[in-house]
Amino acid sequence: MLVDQLEQVWTIDPESHALVTGLLLAAKHVTSHYSGAVRTALFIRADIYDTLNFGDGDKFHSDEIRITWTHDGLKDIALSRAQASLGSGLTSDQLWGWLFPRTVLGEPTAEYLFRRALPRPRDVIQFLNACQSVAAERGGPTITEDDVLGATEQFSRWKLQDLAKEYLVNHPFLRSLFALFENTGYMVMRPALAARFETHREALHRAFPAYTESLTTQGVIDVLYGASFLGVRRGNDIVYAGGTHAPPLPGEDEFHVHPCFRPALNSLASVGLPAYLPNRERNIAVGQSGLVAAISGADVGLVVNRDLRLLNEVVGASDRLLRQLMRSGLPEPTRHEVYAQIGRVLTAASTARERLEEGDTLDIQDHVLAASGYFDSLAAELATHGFDDRPITRRLQDEARALIRSVGGAAGGGSGSDSAP
Repeated sequence: MLVDQLEQVWTIDPESHALVTGLLLAAKHVTSHYSGAVRTALFIRADIYDTLNFGDGDKFHSDEIRITWTHDGLKDIALSRAQASLGSGLTSDQLWGWLFPRTVLGEPTAEYLFRRALPRPRDVIQFLNACQSVAAERGGPTITEDDVLGATEQFSRWKLQDLAKEYLVNHPFLRSLFALFENTGYMVMRPALAARFETHREALHRAFPAYTESLTTQGVIDVLYGASFLGVRRGNDIVYAGGTHAPPLPGEDEFHVHPCFRPALNSLASVGLPAYLPNRERNIAVGQSGLVAAISGADVGLVVNRDLRLLNEVVGASDRLLRQLMRSGLPEPTRHEVYAQIGRVLTAASTARERLEEGDTLDIQDHVLAASGYFDSLAAELATHGFDDRPITRRLQDEARALIRSVGGAAGGGSGSDSAP
């Protein structure tokens, strides 16, 4: 006797609890009463099973089997489905090298797909079907990398909606929590998550008065982790719900939105840092006579010398920040993003310095102010993600202020070589 889809009769009320508990007890009794001549298997979602609390619950430990899907198991499912559709002679190499592209964004296609789906067959099959549908709309005989990328966004939107529906009974507020993660980075530290939640707490408590005990920072973390929406950093890994993993503990502070939901939330970068894009109107070459007039007829040689010193300040500040960043303790994805953006500041300043040395006339003051403002913005963005107490955040603020001082009058002054390395 196989009993499935118990979640369709599950609600949080005592009657539903008693119904599922009674079914478990009856299944065990039947197997024992008929001396094994009748066998029962009940399929129940882990989050429902874990909420059941009854006297004989400990007697089921030897009978329960928690199903955990690995990437290899999901690849077998994908191949079996493809063989059923196209013929049993299809091999794994043909599936992932001919029907599907071999790689997507430089990652083996199977790994790309399975990392962006919750680890269960129905989600993987839905993702594969979405890829096929996008390819069919294009009229292509096989699935291209662009087809997979298009299906990724569509699939992500579907699964975000499905997740809210799946947990509607136990957590009717789940959909409202997604707003905490929209249009920002996929990684969030506990203090930043607490600050985001606090801005929504009152509205959530008004909308869901029966769930105020769950609607706390730790309660939200537990719910989102249990639904596989959030993972938690443990050592070098990001752990999501399932298997033997324990829920997040109060001392665990770094959380990641599951890759499945990131496109739908527009959370594709780790912390959503602003890009350094110097204002072209500020940094393009201008007529020499106009610039000389703007600085009250100062000697051109002195102007160029001061401008070179100002650009050297930006280059030096960027170099120091990059060195500090390597020992900053920021999570690796965030460190790479910050490194890339500071590198853009360094490259822009170095390029401007080369052009100045070649005789071009540039508005260097605005260039330096743009770099200073960007360092300030970068520090503010890191602070909103819970990194306000990190040395790199304070160093960004210090270098920003030093650049402002250098523009304010002292030719070649500012952060200088006497700043701490």
